[in-house]
Amino acid sequence: MTTHSPDEPLGSRYTLVSHINDGAMGEVWRAKDAEGNLYAAKILRPSISENTEMVKRFVSERNLLLSVHHPNVVGVHDLVVEGDTLAIIMDIVEGRDLRQMLKSAGTFTQSDAAFVCAELAEGLQAIHEQHIVHRDMKPANVLVDETGTELVPRITDFGVSRLSETGLGAANPTMVAGTPHYMAPELLMNQTPTPASDLYSLGIMLYELITGVTPFSDRNPAAAMQAQLSFDPGRPDGLDDRIWDILVWLTRKDPSRRPESAAQAAHALREASDQTLDLPALTPLRTPPPATPVDVPNSTVLAPGLAATMLGSGTGQGTGASGWASGAATSGTPAWPGGSAVGLSAIGFPGAQSGYSPNGTFQGAPQAAPPQTPKGGGGVKTAIIIVLAALLVAAIVVGVVLFKSRDDAGGTASSEPAASATDETPTPTPTPTPTPTVDERTQALNELNDARNRSMQNLVLDGRWVLQIDSKYEGIYDPQQTTADGSHTFTLPDIYDRYQENVQYTTAHGIRNVLLLKGGDFGKQIFSLPEDTWVTIADPGGIDSYDAGLAVCSSLYPNLSGDALLNSCLPRQLTEPHA
Repeated sequence: MTTHSPDEPLGSRYTLVSHINDGAMGEVWRAKDAEGNLYAAKILRPSISENTEMVKRFVSERNLLLSVHHPNVVGVHDLVVEGDTLAIIMDIVEGRDLRQMLKSAGTFTQSDAAFVCAELAEGLQAIHEQHIVHRDMKPANVLVDETGTELVPRITDFGVSRLSETGLGAANPTMVAGTPHYMAPELLMNQTPTPASDLYSLGIMLYELITGVTPFSDRNPAAAMQAQLSFDPGRPDGLDDRIWDILVWLTRKDPSRRPESAAQAAHALREASDQTLDLPALTPLRTPPPATPVDVPNSTVLAPGLAATMLGSGTGQGTGASGWASGAATSGTPAWPGGSAVGLSAIGFPGAQSGYSPNGTFQGAPQAAPPQTPKGGGGVKTAIIIVLAALLVAAIVVGVVLFKSRDDAGGTASSEPAASATDETPTPTPTPTPTPTVDERTQALNELNDARNRSMQNLVLDGRWVLQIDSKYEGIYDPQQTTADGSHTFTLPDIYDRYQENVQYTTAHGIRNVLLLKGGDFGKQIFSLPEDTWVTIADPGGIDSYDAGLAVCSSLYPNLSGDALLNSCLPRQLTEPHA
């Protein structure tokens, strides 16, 4: 039952237009701003908006959620926090969700299923790069844009999952966010969610798109949760080895044995999609094949009653409310290139026939292949191919390192932060990063800690606004912020050099109070950054609001605007006591 009405103001910037649907988290409406731009507005239920932890998370998480931009992600444009109203303003996606599409198709072809999951993996990569874990990946949380000539799957509700991490669950730490039939084992044991948790759910989705059922769909939610800990999915008849290898890789019980990143999974999935174009769709299953005990017996068993307690969070397997209009694109739908074929190649997903990616060729270093299932009769041939491939990769790496070493001799560093790349700037090709020596790393760590200790002496969390100039942790690959050597994975010496460059730049522009802190100093309450993140903060003083901070950012970086500006200078408010 809706509690709002058309033409009702939503905060001070938006007006409700028409109701879309209701869900567990609240109502979803079309809304427009003063310029007439249309959005989807998820208005959270009063029971959520009255939660003080959720409200604080809204305030502190706004810019982090707004920082995710990818064609396969439903973007968050704004968070409304006014009075008793909490709302998430998102892209409006006209079309069905992936569950509705799967229900209509029965199953997708193996190639189409791999292609769709590759697209979703690329969207997850963008989410993970902002230190966000979705935690509830499932077909109902994937919207399919049907307004163009090609269908585009887009991940939604990552904002709700993020905000609820310390909101809804705070009152009852035994509750878990997620849907039992898709949840990674580590989440069921209340361990810290990681990007690998989303990849596990993606593997379950891949299984479902191909077979029409989840691996443990024949069990009730509590039994499915236990099965996630103790059993591997059963292999369906007719499933291609290449798809099965990736599926096994994604659904390993041990997170460390899954792909190292969503980008790595996307690369493998695209290759598998290209290699299985001619395979037909499997007949939809009513029940999944018998599950098999895990290869290493799992002694972890949910305590009696624990599963029921964890399920108290209300995370069922039904569709969730998201920012879309169900069935809205009933006219002017995309062309069906496949005609009568079963699966998404028949209903407009790009690339299923040619392997073309609408987002461009996969960018990144050669990725590791998934673990291969032994196949009879092909062991020697496969081994030879693997050895030759390894030698080829090694030769490429050596060549790149030598080429980079030659460039280092004549390269110069820029003192201006390189995050000034606009959205039109192509993503730089990753440059292999030399591993620093023990002495170099130790010296950089000492210098970083010295700067941090000095900054902690001047840190007063009194509600004032500051500017986040940079944030880095060791091992991050950052394509937006580059060094003189190009974009690469950052080491401790890189982070310290980056900090010095930022100090020089801000000092030259009149800001002398620059702090270097770690995420653990305040991140759990304010920034939600990993504890080992090094964060450079400029404190110009005299800022009393986000807009005032943004004005200072604009004067500090006069050639930037929009997302490019926020990538270089992000207003933040220090309001929580640090531990």
